[in-house]
Amino acid sequence: MSIKTPFALFFCCINFFCVQLLAQDFCSQLMCDLELVAEIERRVCDELPFFYNYSLTGGYFTMPTARLPQGGTLAVGASSVSPYRIYGVNFAPFDRLELTASYRIFHGIMESNFGHEGFGDDADRVASFKLSLLHKEDGLGAAPELAFGLEDFIGTKRFHSLYVVATKQWKEADLELSLGWGKGRIHGLFGGVSYSPFRRLGLAFLRGCSLLAEYDANRYKRHAAEHPKGREVSCRVNVGLAYKIGDLFQFSVSTLRGKKVAGMLSAAFPLGTTDGLFPKTQDSDPCETFCDPKSDLAERLRSSFEGQGIDLYSIALFYDPAVGKELWLRVVNNRYRQERELRSRIEEILSAHIPKEIARVKVVIEAQGVVSHSYTFHTIYLHSYRENKISRHALDILCPMKEAESWRGEYEAALLFNRKREAWTFTLHPRLLTFFGSAKGKFKYSIGTVAAASGYLPGAVIYQLQAAYDIFSSMHGLSGSDRLNPSHLLQVRSDSMRYFRARTLSLEQAYLQRSWNVGKGFFWRAAAGYFEPAYAGIAAEWLCYPVGSDLSLGFEGACVLKRHYKDLGFFHKIRKRTKHHREKKVPFVGLQGFFHLHYDFTPLALNFDVTIGQFLARDRGIKIEATRIFSNGVCFSLWTTFTNGKDVINGHRYFDKGFAFSIPLDIFLRQSSRTYLGYAMSAWLRDVGATAETGRRLYPTLYEERAFPPQL
Repeated sequence: MSIKTPFALFFCCINFFCVQLLAQDFCSQLMCDLELVAEIERRVCDELPFFYNYSLTGGYFTMPTARLPQGGTLAVGASSVSPYRIYGVNFAPFDRLELTASYRIFHGIMESNFGHEGFGDDADRVASFKLSLLHKEDGLGAAPELAFGLEDFIGTKRFHSLYVVATKQWKEADLELSLGWGKGRIHGLFGGVSYSPFRRLGLAFLRGCSLLAEYDANRYKRHAAEHPKGREVSCRVNVGLAYKIGDLFQFSVSTLRGKKVAGMLSAAFPLGTTDGLFPKTQDSDPCETFCDPKSDLAERLRSSFEGQGIDLYSIALFYDPAVGKELWLRVVNNRYRQERELRSRIEEILSAHIPKEIARVKVVIEAQGVVSHSYTFHTIYLHSYRENKISRHALDILCPMKEAESWRGEYEAALLFNRKREAWTFTLHPRLLTFFGSAKGKFKYSIGTVAAASGYLPGAVIYQLQAAYDIFSSMHGLSGSDRLNPSHLLQVRSDSMRYFRARTLSLEQAYLQRSWNVGKGFFWRAAAGYFEPAYAGIAAEWLCYPVGSDLSLGFEGACVLKRHYKDLGFFHKIRKRTKHHREKKVPFVGLQGFFHLHYDFTPLALNFDVTIGQFLARDRGIKIEATRIFSNGVCFSLWTTFTNGKDVINGHRYFDKGFAFSIPLDIFLRQSSRTYLGYAMSAWLRDVGATAETGRRLYPTLYEERAFPPQL
């Protein structure tokens, strides 16, 4: 034994030192690998600064590039491009597509038709888009990015251009070069270069400075719509600099046509990709239970749901001979936008509190008085999840979303908890309404406050009351007709501005609504009352929208009357222009009826809504709307309508078209919220393709509960 012990100690020491050397070598190699990965990631993610041009399209000063902003980025800006002033907004619904809307004012030239009435200088609205054909993420190595674009492609097209442009970055040299060809106002070859030599310097105030130059191919001299003071060109090379503060602000200044100096200030924000300006510190921890462990089951569940900000309305215990004890819960989600967020919190609560003697739990989700869907959680799976034997993903698969089952009769249940629906909920918030292009001014507004009350009546009937007081308004003296391009349709929507005048109190909404889930994915809705400031009536809707389906079909019909501008009465006759350009009043009862087709294209997070039927002005046709939905809840929509209503603007037939934004309020809050800030605008306020509101439609209500935002 004495002989073996020294040898054993010797071999143990040798083994220990070898292990230490191998461990040090392994750690050293691991650190080298991590540094290599970090360097590769830095090079892949490294990008030269992205710039907006004076029209707020991705570019240099006046010319575009093939680069596009990151999908979900919203930018606004203002520029002075003598003799124009340009105000613009840019939004990228996808990484490969950017949309730009700008308002160009002809400084010093009175608008020929309405300038003397208050409109002032001539102006033009410009809509443009750019589509990436070869993108940086396509993995084409040294190949340049390639894009196709159209400027001013709808409306008067006074500044219309189409172009193709290629852009190449040399990141190590901090250099970017673009070359393109255009037709229209941009005529022939154009190009540009940017040099950002300071972006790697330690001096922070110099990092955002870049030198830019471009060859300006705009046809200033021969373009018919050009401002007379903007035709002279002594040099087509514009040079200047752009200064960026992070990815938020950009300031650009340059020479222009060799005659003037131009400048722009813009701000960009990743609206579609941000998780919010502040962390959700006021949201409860999903695993927190908020209850006394010694209390009974109903009290523990009630306290836990309340602590998580989820409204629990009833708990009932049933006995099924084939299964055993079943617990049924009725829940309303008024806090969380994402279905997966609500579901995860419900799973945490149930897995912590449901005892083993209860075989399963059914959770029924209700929204706006209609049952949307349900979950069936087997207790054995909940306990396995609690003990980390299965993952949350596995639990979601084992307990999927299902069609809502009918609530069993009260005589079959032991009612453990019951809470009445809120009789009323009151909200008060400010409101800004805007209108562009009035004969008496480029921009008209109404600033006021809105007070709303809603709640439940017996029988699950919802009521909605809304009153508004317009404090400041610039809409006095505005007529409800366009003298330059008069509509020959029934005046059902083009007089909307007359409903919003300063120092006026109006009851905008006062209606009742009842919705039913009749089973197997079928829903009904009926509503009656004052639906909006302009219309009141009755409406009915039918919808087929099974759980898990990307497709839904529905029918909707309404009979409405047009309201007075100041009181609760109705117009029995409304204005219409005859073929001989004379106005007359004709009897009017609004009848609208539609077939709806909704399709949720999850791979691109696009929601399509196709509406076919008769619109408010008795024109018939189709409306197509596409909505890009981002993971944080931001929505951007484009729509266009084609009907047999022959509306003509500036010698061309007009079809209603426009865009809309919807932004979750909780982007600006420290807690989750289901409130949204919305804005919508049509290209023209006309009567073609117009519809009246009819209450809370079924599809948006159910979609927000089941699949919004999309889980990509």
